[in-house]
Amino acid sequence: WIRHVNQFGFTVLGQYMQILDDLVVYTDFDSLDTNLTTMRTINHNITTRYFEHIPRRTGCAWFDVVHSFNTTEIQLEEKYKAYEDMMNYYRVQMSFAYNAFNFIEAYKVAMLGATFYPIHENSTESTWIGVLAHIIGHEIYHSFVREELQNRSVEYKSEVECLQQHYNQSCQLFAETECNSGNKTLSEDGSDVEG
Repeated sequence: WIRHVNQFGFTVLGQYMQILDDLVVYTDFDSLDTNLTTMRTINHNITTRYFEHIPRRTGCAWFDVVHSFNTTEIQLEEKYKAYEDMMNYYRVQMSFAYNAFNFIEAYKVAMLGATFYPIHENSTESTWIGVLAHIIGHEIYHSFVREELQNRSVEYKSEVECLQQHYNQSCQLFAETECNSGNKTLSEDGSDVEG
């Protein structure tokens, strides 16, 4: 969007530069993150069981996700019943569901620690930087690609249609759920493509 040499591109570029100037990034890394081996094991257990259940689709994406999380929790609650294990389990589970946030009006991005647990400890520095850049880029683009901005201008509407078309054509490469971008999924789909 910011590569277009037209009024729309210049407007978005100006907004983007303002966000970058004022952006503050937060994480919740703390003493609970000191044992990354434990956290990665919990993350692996949750992820494995979650994706074992997600294929049992009902046709309602929200229900499928809730069902998979609940079934996973029931299977793992006995394993993580000690207090510290339970605290670690819920920390990873919540970060799996809500890994990062963009507080648009305040120019703040928050990334939860468990977002980084799946990255192997022997990963290269470029892998870590790439993950950080992707998350921050994705969150920044939530400032531009939002359902409530769809009637902003003719140019915006045209760009949104282009994003949706690109997402639908290339979605199989990075699909999380379904490859059908539309007005109700624009915020996530557009941020995936642009960020």
